[in-house]
Amino acid sequence: MEKSILNKVKSSFIQLFTGETVTFFATFLAGYFYALILGPSDYGVWQTAKVFISYSIVFTFSLPFVMRRDFVMLRAEGKHEEARRIADLVFTYELFVTPILSLGLILYSLFYIEAYLLKISMITVGLIYVSQFIGGYSNILAKGLNNYRLLKEASILNAMLTILSIPLVYFWGIKALLIATVIMAIANSVFHYLKRPFNYRIFWDNKLFKTLLVISFPLYLQDISATIFDSIDRLLIARYLNFAEVGFYSLSGLVIIPLRLFISSFSVVLFTQLNEKYGYSKEDSVIEKHVLVPHSILSYLVPPLLGVAVVVLPYVVSIFLPKYLPGIIPAQIALFATFIYLLNSFSANALFVVNKQKKTAIVYLIVGVLKTGLCFLSLFYGYGIIGVALSTVVVYLILEFMMLRIVFIQLKRSFNELLSHFSKLIFPCLWVAIVCIIYIKYLLPYLDRMLPGYTIVVPIVGVCFVLLTSSPLILIGYRRINSLLSKT
Repeated sequence: MEKSILNKVKSSFIQLFTGETVTFFATFLAGYFYALILGPSDYGVWQTAKVFISYSIVFTFSLPFVMRRDFVMLRAEGKHEEARRIADLVFTYELFVTPILSLGLILYSLFYIEAYLLKISMITVGLIYVSQFIGGYSNILAKGLNNYRLLKEASILNAMLTILSIPLVYFWGIKALLIATVIMAIANSVFHYLKRPFNYRIFWDNKLFKTLLVISFPLYLQDISATIFDSIDRLLIARYLNFAEVGFYSLSGLVIIPLRLFISSFSVVLFTQLNEKYGYSKEDSVIEKHVLVPHSILSYLVPPLLGVAVVVLPYVVSIFLPKYLPGIIPAQIALFATFIYLLNSFSANALFVVNKQKKTAIVYLIVGVLKTGLCFLSLFYGYGIIGVALSTVVVYLILEFMMLRIVFIQLKRSFNELLSHFSKLIFPCLWVAIVCIIYIKYLLPYLDRMLPGYTIVVPIVGVCFVLLTSSPLILIGYRRINSLLSKT
């Protein structure tokens, strides 16, 4: 990568990551107390309802994400007025559609959902649709403008409000959590509105809307498939087991917060900065910067950290969330599954730039059906939430391979080159997973026998074991990132 783009990526990443790190600590701390205070059953109800927050994308036709790409590219080419027209049209569309969606969900919840806690949780989701509209739109716009300072400030505000919600939940339970969530969404929207880069205008152009719709439709299919794909496991657990099992399974959602924070922040920054630098370029070197470069670094540096988390997790949960012990194994599996899934975001970004949304939509549809089937079979045959977690690993591997296949076709690389890259991408994860299995299966029982009463020593020895056996991976990753940064 060129010096200028690397410097911009580093600067923007630091801005975004700083704000997101503050949010992480607040979200993690609040999530811990929510889970502790509410217990697996009530916490599971809210985690089930939260799934539907992301389903609002069904009615946006993915227009905001087309705006994020085209807005920055058009501005990079000096077409500021054309970029502004797209932004105004997307704002107008969401302004009229969001209240209708919100009202529909609220009415459905009032008349068709019988379970009281689930009913009020779904009503809250309906209110969130409206209250987060300005905040969500402005967030995407800020990314299009590479205004990561604003995003950092918004993240800090959200973190402060999240921390303040904890005592409310302690005294008044899940109802306080629902009210606080709506208030936080409203506060976020007010903040973004006050900090808007320009006045939002109501604007409509049928021809432009149809043009954007044609562009967004493949992405829309992809987003629908991806949204369902990402959440179907919790819905199936709620349907065929119970909300308490959703609560246990949701322990993984708490555990993977830092992983999502780091990789998602890096992916977003890299995507917008490369778009600003290269615009609509489809050159191989640009695609490689989107996909192969981040893969070559993250695939070696992150897995050892996942191994450390696997070792420490049982000890931490037994002390701080003892009611959630049944969720430990699914959470350990979810660490690896989530990492593989997040690596896919780099391929998805690159394919979006080169307008391969139709192919990615088909891929997500296929793996969405596959995940639904495997999760259902896991529950049907009695493998429970552990079986569901293992199913996600298998499906995410298939997803990553299929997405990389499209990328390599775009790069005119051979199938053997694809296999080579995929093997190198997955090998570190597989290595660390085997190390963790050896530790849990053989070393941990031995340590428990040899060090009775020395509970704190056992995970420390486990962490040292993982880091020692993973040291070649860490060294390779360090050399690669040092080589990249030295170019700046």
